[in-house]
Amino acid sequence: MKLLATLLLFLACAIPAVAGLTPAQIKAQKASHTIYAKATFEKSGCSSTAVAPYALLTASHCEVPSTTVQVDGKPAIIVAILRDDNDHSIYLLNGIGFADYVEIDEDPLSVGDEVFMFGSPGTFNGLFRKGYVMGLSKEISPQLAALLEIFGADVPTAEYYYSFMSSRGDSGAGIFDVNGKLRDVLSFGQPTDGKPGAPIVSGGYALEFTQGDFDTMRRFRPEPPPQI
Repeated sequence: MKLLATLLLFLACAIPAVAGLTPAQIKAQKASHTIYAKATFEKSGCSSTAVAPYALLTASHCEVPSTTVQVDGKPAIIVAILRDDNDHSIYLLNGIGFADYVEIDEDPLSVGDEVFMFGSPGTFNGLFRKGYVMGLSKEISPQLAALLEIFGADVPTAEYYYSFMSSRGDSGAGIFDVNGKLRDVLSFGQPTDGKPGAPIVSGGYALEFTQGDFDTMRRFRPEPPPQI
């Protein structure tokens, strides 16, 4: 019996534990959504995160001239949009609600901070990525500035760079810290040497919503309120 117990103990130590999502990551996953902002619901998707019972945070360059958005295949009406002029938009919605949503933390990130996200590139939904803040910059490149101007988005003055990959459709995904607080939004993926096929650097801009924006977001209730 002692020999069997010793053998079982050895096996328990020798077999590595299977890693899974942490409680904070599971909460963020439940709050992450795919959105299609065209009125005809054609496939032109972005990623987003529920930040209040009737509010979704995404990238401003994902916006199109439409009062209707599709959230995970369900249509909803955009009642209002709150913007911080740093490529971030909060949709206040009617027709859909969220039982799971996350807290926003606007404190600055630092190089080396561990972060993760759930984005929906291409035909995928909610792909998990994990990495670190690998760089900061106070000025964005002229190429990115020109691209944002084409989309009609304001040109930010600072950016974060992340060590995980991203692709079209990840725009708008929430960037979370290890505690599950939303610290940024994915805004771009930039080839390191500006050429197709080069390694992609993922990036985003500092969140700059006002306290008034947060109060409006949290108090907002559609009329009549839909079932969550």
